[in-house]
Amino acid sequence: MPDADVVAFNALIARMFSAAWATLFIGIFSTMAARMNSNNTFEWTGICRAWLQFIVLMTVPLMALGVECSKSQELAAETEAGSLNSWAAVHRSFARYGHCDDGAIGEGYSDSVTILLADHWDALPQLTTLAAGDSTFRAFVLKHIDATVPSERLERIANHARSRCPRQHGDLCAAIIKRTRGGAQLSR
Repeated sequence: MPDADVVAFNALIARMFSAAWATLFIGIFSTMAARMNSNNTFEWTGICRAWLQFIVLMTVPLMALGVECSKSQELAAETEAGSLNSWAAVHRSFARYGHCDDGAIGEGYSDSVTILLADHWDALPQLTTLAAGDSTFRAFVLKHIDATVPSERLERIANHARSRCPRQHGDLCAAIIKRTRGGAQLSR
């Protein structure tokens, strides 16, 4: 199984390649349009603009897609998503399989995240440390405080965030409280 750093590096390279590809083609077609404008022999600028728009419209969604989740990654993510028992394990799984976060895998992550918050609140400083260095991980954790979680668990999390939140983690606790309200309203 590849190391989480290798997977994250490969995902970064794939995104950079997509962005470089888009930049290259935009540069080529905009240069062609400029040259044809100064030449004034043909009316190719409209065609070049149309191609440029086409390239941009086709490339931007490809860049947004990121890395595709393979079948083996999907199976591995589904196997582990609901049984992660520490914030370090959640972060490792997020680094490896965050791009597979959908359906049953997402529900498994929601279980792991909310069980850690409800039953292992004392580990909040570990979450804060990981989230401080990785804002996408923070968003991932907050996203999984959702309507798939039983309302009594959401209430336990909200009570911890209101009454047991260390002062230095106040912003995270406020975000957790906000998500528990949204999740509780959706799960009723």
